[in-house]
Amino acid sequence: MTFVTVFIFRQDYNMYINKNKWQPAPKSGKGEKMNGKSFEEMNKFEKVFDTFEKCNNTSDEDQVLWDGMTKEQIEETLRKYSECLSEPMDHIEERAELLYEYLSDEL
Repeated sequence: MTFVTVFIFRQDYNMYINKNKWQPAPKSGKGEKMNGKSFEEMNKFEKVFDTFEKCNNTSDEDQVLWDGMTKEQIEETLRKYSECLSEPMDHIEERAELLYEYLSDEL
């Protein structure tokens, strides 16, 4: 393959990935990209899935990592993870509570 062929293939592949696959969450952790809504405008389920996206936990296998955690453990984990983001995640207490309720089938 020539350089041009590889470049064109890579562009086509990236366009396919961007159109047909999950997009990574923004690094800000503020929820502004979830269907164009701010965190305050989201319903409870959108907030849960926004939190999963912020933590890059988008598959069912990833979500199992949270099973068995208490609300306090979830909140502590979110706080530690938030410190690694370029802009810290907001609404951590609410995110932890909703995540706990979702994982406990209470939501």
